[in-house]
Amino acid sequence: MDNGSGIAGTWQSTQAQWAVTDWEIKRWGTDGLSFITPAYSEQLNLKFDGKDYSDHGPRVAPGSTSCAKRTDRATIEITDKLKGKVLDTQTLKMSDDGKTLTATIHQAGVDKPMVMVFEKQ
Repeated sequence: MDNGSGIAGTWQSTQAQWAVTDWEIKRWGTDGLSFITPAYSEQLNLKFDGKDYSDHGPRVAPGSTSCAKRTDRATIEITDKLKGKVLDTQTLKMSDDGKTLTATIHQAGVDKPMVMVFEKQ
């Protein structure tokens, strides 16, 4: 999922109503991924070891961390926290053809998830 034909790449939102329209995902080290949001100059580097990693960027609140795990070859689950408290859980699922990435975000205390769809550029 993280080799050249997998999740690594530039993804563009197919839904213009979302604030984030572009997302870059790159390999980070030998066993991690870097999630970059150019519009906000934010970067999150994660390994899939369940440990918390600090978020970076000018708009990131102090104490923001995320942890990640793979649930299968095409799916990643990311938990975002602020000072240890869970804010949301994101499920990133890549389509079988590797062209579409769907992010389903379950915010703490909100019943209906937010769904974002991206196409690989």
